[in-house]
Amino acid sequence: MERLDKDRRRVVFSLQYVKENGEKIEIPSAVCTSTFNANDTANIKLLPSQELRTVSFMGIVRFNDEEVFV
Repeated sequence: MERLDKDRRRVVFSLQYVKENGEKIEIPSAVCTSTFNANDTANIKLLPSQELRTVSFMGIVRFNDEEVFV
């Protein structure tokens, strides 16, 4: 998730996650700005809006169109 390409730019990914209330959120284009192993979260920047969100790793159900099992 927190990857850089050969030019040291953040790698864009798609993501789907489930919020605590059960709502599924689909993010078609984002980059990771930081991760926090202590509380299992990542800060992501949505593209092109530049909105910042914190996502729990445990809520991620799809990453780059691949199903995720945690």
